[in-house]
Amino acid sequence: MKPIRTTADHQTILDEIERLIGAASGTPEADRLEILAVLASEYERRTVVEEQAPDPIEVLGIVMRGKGLSQATLSDVIGSRARASEVLSRRRSLSSEMIERISRAWSIPRWLLSGPAASAVRPKRLKKAATFALIGLTLMGTGLASPFILYGRELPDVAPLVAEANSGLAVGDLPPHVAQAFIAMQDRDFLSHEGYNGSAMVRATGQTIAGHPVGGATLTQQLIKNSLLKDERRSVRRKVREVLLARRLERSLSKDQILGLYLARTYFGGNTFGIDSAARRYFDRSAGQLSVSQAAYLASLVNAPNDLRFDREANRGRALAARNDALRRMARAGFLTSASRDSAARERIW
Repeated sequence: MKPIRTTADHQTILDEIERLIGAASGTPEADRLEILAVLASEYERRTVVEEQAPDPIEVLGIVMRGKGLSQATLSDVIGSRARASEVLSRRRSLSSEMIERISRAWSIPRWLLSGPAASAVRPKRLKKAATFALIGLTLMGTGLASPFILYGRELPDVAPLVAEANSGLAVGDLPPHVAQAFIAMQDRDFLSHEGYNGSAMVRATGQTIAGHPVGGATLTQQLIKNSLLKDERRSVRRKVREVLLARRLERSLSKDQILGLYLARTYFGGNTFGIDSAARRYFDRSAGQLSVSQAAYLASLVNAPNDLRFDREANRGRALAARNDALRRMARAGFLTSASRDSAARERIW
């Protein structure tokens, strides 16, 4: 599998998506479908031009069918029954105000609604492009179509996590650089996203296909996966449930509470869970006493606990490189000055 670079690649991907669209969840075909749909939607987002733009009325129809919405619901959103009828019958184009209202109400990216509406039947290729762009965006977490309805049933309850957060580790009791190290290393956009990061998921997919696998899950998603979904194997179903639960948790807790839960539950190797236990195991001190260098090391350790534990001598070169990478990320995120980064890099960690 290769990234989409040309229109020919794009068409090949669309044809394969059409072949795989009925794949059962959890199969290799379903995993491949997820990757192809994300790549197709991102290619279309980057390269869309007027003659290739998805027909906004067609997009609107797909979303309404996927959500089980009626013309009356559209009337409520745009504030006029007559205009809703005219839009769906192609007698009126979507105005900027309509696009804004629909986008906000139904979480449809504005660019999908901003192209020119077709006055006649559009080529099959463009119809598929619009459809699969929506599939890709759905898998990225925008909640537009049936996967979120199908896989969102009988979700685990986040209440136990909420209760634990209210009585557990308080991030405010730790030095600021501890939280900063984990944000810089694991989820740079943690303070601004709503539980998931579609762009990061796309980047991770592309890099994985290119042979450089990286994670695309946010801190919130990692917390959900390792606490509420730890018994579910990797699949499209789990990814969708992960996103839904992450959004639900973000609405129930503050960012500090979510980060506190993450730090209290994360695995640091050697049968060690939680930041305080890890600080005592590796540095013989509490989490509240961690230096910048030590916090950076622990933030990097999460990625590969068994390969980066410096208490195994064979791992020490990798451990030091990972600690230094975390320090560089902290500096790039604005958490450290160049001088403080260099000073921390000179500190021994064993």
